[in-house]
Amino acid sequence: MRKGSNEPACTKDTIIYCRMSSSIQEAESGSENLEQGCRKFAELRGYKVEAVSGGNFGGNK
Repeated sequence: MRKGSNEPACTKDTIIYCRMSSSIQEAESGSENLEQGCRKFAELRGYKVEAVSGGNFGGNK
């Protein structure tokens, strides 16, 4: 952070990728909550979110 400022010295661009592994996980926590958590994490660390992407129910079938 810059001295005397609440803003980070530099901003880093990032992309958030939200992925739900199952319909149960989505029902319990919700993709909106996952995205909000990721955005909060990015903000606290000085990242600028450029885009949000995601997928659902991938992996082994």
